[in-house]
Amino acid sequence: MVKEKDNIITAKDTVISYKDKIIGLKDDKISNLNLIIDKKDQQINLYDNMAKDLQKELKVQQKKTKFYKAGSILGIGVAVITTTLYIIK
Repeated sequence: MVKEKDNIITAKDTVISYKDKIIGLKDDKISNLNLIIDKKDQQINLYDNMAKDLQKELKVQQKKTKFYKAGSILGIGVAVITTTLYIIK
C-alpha cells in the first residue's frame, strides 16, 4: 500500500515537472513573440519616418523643378526677344 502511494506521488511529481517545463516554454514563447512585436513596431516607426522624409524631399524637388521650368521659360523668352531685337536692328 505504501509503495503504491509512493508510485502515485512519483507519477504526480513527474506530471507537475512536465507541466512546469511546458509553462516555462510557453513563457519563453510569449517573451519571444513580444520581442518580435517590439521589433516590428520599431520597423513601422522607421518606415513612417522614412516616408515623411521622402515626402519632404519630394516637395523640395517639386519646388526646384517649378523654379527651373520658370527660369527656362524666362530664359527662352529673353533669348527670343533679344534675337528679335537683333534681327530688327
